Amino acid sequence: MTDLAALFTQYLTGNAKEQERAAKQIAQTNGAHTFLMEKLATPQARAALALLGRCARRESVRWALMDKTTPIAALLHSEDAKTRKNAAIALGQIGQRAVVPALCEALDQETQQFVRPSLVLALGQLGGTQAREAISSLSLPEGNDKNALAEREAIQKALSRLAPQKSRTFTGFAAPRPVWLMPVNG
Repeated sequence: MTDLAALFTQYLTGNAKEQERAAKQIAQTNGAHTFLMEKLATPQARAALALLGRCARRESVRWALMDKTTPIAALLHSEDAKTRKNAAIALGQIGQRAVVPALCEALDQETQQFVRPSLVLALGQLGGTQAREAISSLSLPEGNDKNALAEREAIQKALSRLAPQKSRTFTGFAAPRPVWLMPVNG
């Protein structure tokens, strides 16, 4: 049995190596998402969201969190900018398209430049018409500072992900071609 409370404390107070080890263990522990969801109402919400986003890389956790995105979406309006950023990352990882309006609203209201790329990428992951329109309406930020570059890259990545894919139809070869069919070894 994994002691999630001890691992969470280690994540909060440990050095970088201990934090990484604790985060990996938490992400691999079954039921960790339930523990982390309870932490969203505490002052450790920022750390819980970061770990929740990591846990949501697993498909079973994404399915478990599909109908539990409301408390996470509420944190898009937190006073703490890193909490807003972590909430956007977690929502993008979970993949519930119903949160697109909340992400669009948060993107419109966001003033911290380092949070905006996470919101844009989350919209790009979720997709849909509303997300595409919201990202298309953004202008590429000017400047060469790291936040402007990150937002520009996020917008371009999200737009390429949301672009309609052309379907291709195989029309065959112009002339017959020899083909070797070989069975798999064994």
